[in-house]
Amino acid sequence: MTTNETSTLRKLDNVNDGSHVPQGQACLVQIYPLELNAGLLKISENPFIIGRGRQCGLTLEGDSVSRKHCAIHFRDDAYFIRDLQSTNGTFVNDQANDEVRLRAGDRIRIGNQIFKFLSADHIEAEYHETTYAMMTRDGLTGAFTRRYFEEALRRDLARSKRSGQPLSLMMFDVDQFKTINDQFGHLAADRALIDLTRRILTILSTDHIMARFGGDEFIVLLSDTNYREAQEIAEICRAVAELDTFGGVCREFSVTISVGVAAAFLSEDGNLVLDSPHPSLDNAPMFNQSDVSFETLLACVDAWMYEAKSDGRNRVR
Repeated sequence: MTTNETSTLRKLDNVNDGSHVPQGQACLVQIYPLELNAGLLKISENPFIIGRGRQCGLTLEGDSVSRKHCAIHFRDDAYFIRDLQSTNGTFVNDQANDEVRLRAGDRIRIGNQIFKFLSADHIEAEYHETTYAMMTRDGLTGAFTRRYFEEALRRDLARSKRSGQPLSLMMFDVDQFKTINDQFGHLAADRALIDLTRRILTILSTDHIMARFGGDEFIVLLSDTNYREAQEIAEICRAVAELDTFGGVCREFSVTISVGVAAAFLSEDGNLVLDSPHPSLDNAPMFNQSDVSFETLLACVDAWMYEAKSDGRNRVR
């Protein structure tokens, strides 16, 4: 994301913390990029224009936003959003629309920024629910956040120690993602991350936790899964990633991923140990601990992922 892709709430008096919203007042809250302190933006005009122009009700800066990008109208007891022939389109729940009725919880994507629409009814409860989701879910892809994942991994390591069940990690990133950004632009690259996340989630079970670890890098916690099973899941995910092309602004493009796998199991002496540790970590100080640590497991899966990339990409290690 470029540094000038930021949002500016021009009418600061329209922003509050969600506790004082008039009856019947619908609002927007920015969920990507994460703006926890931005509060709610009241839709106080009819129509409510969103765009790069300073005369708009909500001014968004960035080359991917048109001067008058879209407008939110209130009519027939409902809110509608209409694209104003913008260059890059207006997306509601990741679907491009000329005009669509808004419903509570709808995600509105304008350029590189995503807002959630909160309805006039029960807006305070919706706002606090959205704020919690912003703390645990990545606003772009819907995967869990890194912080949420790390807390889950620490809990799962303790649970595996008690139960004796194995656990595995799968880490992957998009091969040559910078090239995709450069050739097709940030909007197409972001869209690819969204679609890739959805593809991978179709493979995983509801017990698995997938998180965006940073940029184009993702990690998956596979509870009660041994090394061989994790390798099989990783190979399916790798194949699914390259199965279909992704839509760019001008043409379609392919995406591949490089995947690393690490696993831990309870040994006969009652310690959690690595299954297939990476050779580069043999002399690392973290291996002096009796049990596999949080840091050891992450270092191992990271090393295997980078080996997959150095071995030619689009493979599992």
